[in-house]
Amino acid sequence: MKVLEAEVREAYGDLRRALEEALEATLRHRRAKEALEAAIAQGILAGEVAGRNAEEREAKAREEALEPTLRHRRAKEALEAAIAQGILAGEVAGRNAEEREAKARSLYPTLFQALLEAEEALTRAKFRLEVAKARAREVEVLAGLVAGRGEAVVE
Repeated sequence: MKVLEAEVREAYGDLRRALEEALEATLRHRRAKEALEAAIAQGILAGEVAGRNAEEREAKAREEALEPTLRHRRAKEALEAAIAQGILAGEVAGRNAEEREAKARSLYPTLFQALLEAEEALTRAKFRLEVAKARAREVEVLAGLVAGRGEAVVE
């Protein structure tokens, strides 16, 4: 009987220690969450985490991406038109596509260069847009945490 009693006391002791550890972990988690919420709230007040600013940056990036997109389209159309005219005039000729492209590159280097520059500008604009989108999603998640919705789901 004493052995059984000792085992029960030991089991209760183990249970008590486990409950104390769980309580301590819960308290640490709660303090960390409160500290995070306070830091986010301070950031919002300081303007560092501002949803409107993130949305405005995304909208501005979209607008800024429009011009490089149009410039790329115009450069591509101009090059294609010049090559088509060169083919009709017999200036751009070759046995295969590679030879015709090489001839076109030698005849229209400025158009090819303009297309390359437009593609580079378009790539930079797309990158800035993706950065702005990511920042807006980040702000949405932070706002969801501050609002107490727990973990925000981002699509």
